[in-house]
Amino acid sequence: MATPIIGKKNSVKYLDKKEMVFEIVKSKKKQEENPDLLPAECMTPRLVEMMIELVRNYSKHPSFGNYSYRDDMVMAALENLMKHGLKFDPSKYEEPNPFGYYTMITYRCFITFIRGENKERDIKDDLAEEYEQLPSFGRQLNNEIEQSLDNIQIEDEMVSKKKKRKKAKKTN
Repeated sequence: MATPIIGKKNSVKYLDKKEMVFEIVKSKKKQEENPDLLPAECMTPRLVEMMIELVRNYSKHPSFGNYSYRDDMVMAALENLMKHGLKFDPSKYEEPNPFGYYTMITYRCFITFIRGENKERDIKDDLAEEYEQLPSFGRQLNNEIEQSLDNIQIEDEMVSKKKKRKKAKKTN
């Protein structure tokens, strides 16, 4: 694990932007010298460590921390970063922020992974219902909620019909 860097107001930063930019530049030079190597093979060990740390910490964010397949999400995000990590070009920016670039790659990868898992779960639930088995708890809960909403709508329609009948009786 990396040594924490003390920043402003005694906050602890685990990734230093300048160090990350330095490692990216070093990796890009290695890639230029060896164009036949994959991007992941050109990355410095320190850059890889930084990416791992970023993804692990980001996976603990409240939006992603409670998924049972969080480790799989982390591995997918790391794979994505290894493929696209050296596409960041620090020379394009006055003050380069690779942390933001890598965080967005990680975020999008997590979202894509979650959507894929949800599709798989829905397919499993559809098959379970088709063969008269119990679907996942989430599907059961959604079915109960939908049924309750339908019942409320039916009750509302009945109440409005009764009110219309009462108004019709009063006018006659």
